[in-house]
Parts: sequence; C-alpha cells; structure tokens
Amino acid sequence: MSLMEKMMKGTIQTNISRILKLLVLIFVFVAVNSDASVQKVKDKDIAIAVENELIADEAVSAHLIDVGVVDGIVTLAGTVDNLLAKDRATKLARTVIGVRSVVNNIDVKPVKRSDSDLHSDVKSALLYDPAADEYEIEIGVSDRVVTLTGNVRSWQEYKLAEQVAKGVVGVKKVNNDLNVIYTKDRSDYEIEQEVRAKLENDVWIDGKDIDVMVDNGEVTLNGTVGNPYEKHRAKLAAWVAGTDSVDVRYLEVKPWERNKMSRQQRYFNVSDTKIKQAVKDALLFDPRTYEFKIEVEVEDNVVILIGKVDNLEAKRAAESDAENTVGVVRVKNHIKVRPEKLVANGELEERVKKAMIRDPYTEYFDIDVNAINGKVFLEGKVNTSFERIHAENVASKVNGVVEVVNLIDYKRKWVWKPDTDIHQDVNQHIFWSPYVDPDDVNVEVENGIVTLTGEVNSLRERIKAEENAYQGGAKDVVNKLRIVGEG
Repeated sequence: MSLMEKMMKGTIQTNISRILKLLVLIFVFVAVNSDASVQKVKDKDIAIAVENELIADEAVSAHLIDVGVVDGIVTLAGTVDNLLAKDRATKLARTVIGVRSVVNNIDVKPVKRSDSDLHSDVKSALLYDPAADEYEIEIGVSDRVVTLTGNVRSWQEYKLAEQVAKGVVGVKKVNNDLNVIYTKDRSDYEIEQEVRAKLENDVWIDGKDIDVMVDNGEVTLNGTVGNPYEKHRAKLAAWVAGTDSVDVRYLEVKPWERNKMSRQQRYFNVSDTKIKQAVKDALLFDPRTYEFKIEVEVEDNVVILIGKVDNLEAKRAAESDAENTVGVVRVKNHIKVRPEKLVANGELEERVKKAMIRDPYTEYFDIDVNAINGKVFLEGKVNTSFERIHAENVASKVNGVVEVVNLIDYKRKWVWKPDTDIHQDVNQHIFWSPYVDPDDVNVEVENGIVTLTGEVNSLRERIKAEENAYQGGAKDVVNKLRIVGEG
C-alpha cells in the first residue's frame, strides 16, 4: 500500500470515527431530553407532594403552612411556634423529588417569654450540653432574638451552638456572629482532599458529579446534585478545618439526574478498610466525638464501635456518623459512657427536667424523670411517637446522663383506610423520596400492615423506606428489605 493510500485510509477512518462519535452524542442528547420530558413533573404535583410530607410529619404543625411552587422552586409561608419546626419544614421540602430550591418565609411565633428568661435558658442549654459547654460564647437577647458572639474552633461547633440556642422555647430567631478560629493553617490541597473524601463517603451525597476547587481557603463546588437537601449536605461537607467560605452557586439541582448504575456502583464492593477509614474521619470531624479515642472495626460492612466517652450524646453521635457512611450495612455500638464524675441523682433529675421545660416540643408534657447512678428513667404521656423519641434525645444531651430508659407512653392514632389506598399512598411517598429507589422496594399490604421486601443500597435507604410506609398510612411495618452486601 502506497503512502498516499495509507493517508487516505487514515483520513477515512478518522472521519468515520468522528461521525460515529457525533451520532453517539446526538443519541445521548435525544435520549436525555426525551427522558427529561417524560420525567418532568408539574409544579402543582410537587406542591401536593410537599404538603403531604409536611402533613405526615409529626414535628411540623402543617395546618398553618402554605406551599407555593413555581418552576420547581418551593416557597413556604405561614406560621409555626418554634425555630426547630421551621428548619424541619425546609428539610422536608428539600427532600421531595422535583424540588430545585426552597424559600422559607415561615414566620416563627413562639410563646411569649421575657428576654431575661431566654438569656438564662440559652446559657443553661449551652452549659449543660456536653459538646458546647466549653465554648467561649457571649449571649445577647433582644425582643426574643438571640445573638451569639465569641470564638469556636470549627464550623461544626459554630452550627452546634446555633442549634442549641434554636432549641430553647420562646426563641424567635438566632443571629450567629461566632468567629471560627482554626488552631492551625492548612494548604488548599489538604482542604480539597478532605472535602472530596467527605463528599465521597457521605451516604446522602452522590459526590461523583461534584467538582471541588479551593483557592486560599475558599471552597467552590460545581456540578449537579439530585435535590436541594443533597446540595445542603454538600455545603456542610465542604466546611472542613481551614475552610473560610463555601460557594455552591454553581452546584445545579437536577432532580431527575439520578444515575441508578452509578449509585449502585457507589455502594457495591466498598472494602472494610475504606469504610473503617471513612468512619474514623467522620468521628474526627464531629465536635461531639473528636475528643475521644473511639476504635473502629469493620467486618463484612458491619461497623463495630469500641471505646469510652464521657457523655451519652457522644455515643449516639458516633453511631449516627457510622450509619451515614457509604457501604455500612449495620452498626454495633459497644462504646461505654463513663463520666469523669457521676452527678448526684437529684441534681441529674433537675438538669433533665429543666432541659425538658426549655425544649419547645416537650415543655407541654408532664414527664417524670428519675435518675439512678447516671441512668435516667422517663415516664409520662405524649401525643406522638416523634415527641416520645424527641424527649429521649433531649435527655441524652444533658451532661451527666449515662443511659436513658424511655418508658413514655403515647397513643398512636391510626386512621383506617383500605389496603389498596395504603398501597397507593406508600408507593407515592417512596416515589417522591430522593433516597429510596422505587425499583428496589416491593410493597405489600394486608389489614393495614405493610411488608417491604427487596434489596436496597444502604442502611439509610432501608430506614427511609420504612418511614415512607408509615407516612403512607401503615398501621405497622414489617421491614424485610435486604441491604446489598449484607451477610
């Protein structure tokens, strides 16, 4: 073959290759756009889905909240009686498929309390919180608006202090003017690597489609996420030691870009070694756990936590951090709570009782508190399962509490409806959830009892599917969902 013939053949092959690539691009473009047209939902359907989430949630009084949706952007308006409920409404709206952004215009109208009482309660809440008790924080209160000033060591401490203040009944707003003072300087490369690792290991984030850039401590995230809550989690993950600011303006929400194959690959075949390192990193990142030496062992994707902490909240936080790690199918928590000094029974009872009175959800109920050698027993009656669990959470965050025995009773009001309606409503809640793949879950209903079967990708997807079943009206749920990789 002559040189000219070889050149002509090479040119033809190159052109054919270019044409084939162009055809592939055209095919992908058509497929993606046709899929988007099929998947795109109407604003009114999104509004109904958000309203259903708010109505089904026991922590939000949805009867005075209005939902508006324009081009996937949700606006919440109306009133609630505490800041925690307002924040929770935002979170619920963010986790509905089709939502691109949430604007929360809900007005908080708490019970009227004097500024001096609020100052005293916020101070006590910070003092008796096991993670926030050492923060250098000054508190100002004016017309029920709390302002926090002073210094903390991380952005996580910054947010934790704000959350503690929001959890005091009567607080209308919190202005967080705390300064984050890092103990050491870090290079942009170190910051970037840690942010990438956190995005990769957080079970709530599909970090594959997020790019990270760091310039002089300023982190910029760009790419795509599936929902506003994932965007919010990504922003939280970017606040590592050394981060001065986080810009997520270029992180676009594309609700229907949920690549099932890439999500499955993310959970499959995650090595025990990788899981172990990810959990250890998460514990060092969490202000509730980083001061303690917690050993992490992993066997067949099951995390075993061993060690000693001086407060119950640290033990519970460690378990939650492990559950939020990609690849984890189960957590065995063998952490022991060993305070430096046991608080006297009477004093501990008084601390827990005051914490209950300070909290906007538990202040209305007459909850008996008894303490024996650090173990707290809670008894009484509340209206909902959320309030029962929340009371336990409030007690567990009190410094000096080693264990909580929750004997609180509540009457769950199950409203009968046909099995066919329950089946339809459960499937609807699963459909609108960004964290449960409808193809993974099979729903069966008999006499109001929902049975879930199938194979899901993560521990969190299993938990969320069960929540969706109760939201759909299940009298009870039998969760037989198997996690991929579970032995």
